[in-house]
Amino acid sequence: MTAFSTMMMRPAILGTRDAATPSCVDDATLIDQFLRTGDEEAFEILVRRYQEKVFRLAASILGRGAYSEAEDATQEVFIVVLRQLKTFRRESSFSTWLYRVARNQIIDYRRRAARCPSEIGCDELRTVPDSNALVNPQKVVAAAQRRARLMRHIDRLSEPQRVVVHLHYWQEQSVAEISELLGLRQGTVKSHLYRARQRLVRFLREDGFDE
Repeated sequence: MTAFSTMMMRPAILGTRDAATPSCVDDATLIDQFLRTGDEEAFEILVRRYQEKVFRLAASILGRGAYSEAEDATQEVFIVVLRQLKTFRRESSFSTWLYRVARNQIIDYRRRAARCPSEIGCDELRTVPDSNALVNPQKVVAAAQRRARLMRHIDRLSEPQRVVVHLHYWQEQSVAEISELLGLRQGTVKSHLYRARQRLVRFLREDGFDE
């Protein structure tokens, strides 16, 4: 088993911070080095540099709370990137190419996962932040129910709208960061956010949610 394969199998891969990545070496140099010599360390640097952003993209596509699945999907992305790196034509930046590969791979992962749906509900209760949880458990249940309704309506959004909503509100990414992550113009990101908000307001009103 190679050093890279071992690294990709470690769940802690997503815990590595970009601070450990040499910032003085650009992507092109690392790619050239890996393709020319097969230097796994060069590729590992690319993984550390982009893994957090790919993970955030995976979490936004797979849905809030699917962090274990997002980790698995992120590992799959970099395995695919490892195999396809020689096809990178450099017509765009490496990050743009990477995010396109990542998006396609994560969507494919979601399709495969949809064949084995799992029950949700208890997780919603566990993730509701409420300082009065022990004092008023009814509030916890009510908050979880509202959140579940909201998440169901978010799932009704188009894919680009759903992704930018997750990235902006749950991953706390700015419009500029989302623009870079998805390879979209900032105006397009703003448009997706605006239309998503308008649709969610309509969905919630139709559902009798007036708060």
